[in-house]
Amino acid sequence: MDTARKKALAPYVDRLKTIVREGSTLSSAAAAMKRGVAGFWEELKRQKASFRQFVELFPDVAKISQGRLSIASASPRKRFRRLRRAADLPRKPIVVVQEDETLSDVDRNE
Repeated sequence: MDTARKKALAPYVDRLKTIVREGSTLSSAAAAMKRGVAGFWEELKRQKASFRQFVELFPDVAKISQGRLSIASASPRKRFRRLRRAADLPRKPIVVVQEDETLSDVDRNE
């Protein structure tokens, strides 16, 4: 039964990744798919499946945790770029204070 459902609903998986935002609730994700994808809701009815069951059929694409969706990244490379950009953010310089100095002494030297 699940293999037939999976085969019938597979064409809608890519749209799930593009339409639904990371961290969306199940109800808002279902509403977005209903509005944005022609024939999706009708196919769910034909398969006698809920939106939750649709998401659970494709665990490599999306997962449900505490009522929210977690969408798998399109590629690990994109995830790496995001982390690298975050690491390249400018930081405030670290001020080293000598034992005999106070912070006010350091501020006057700059």
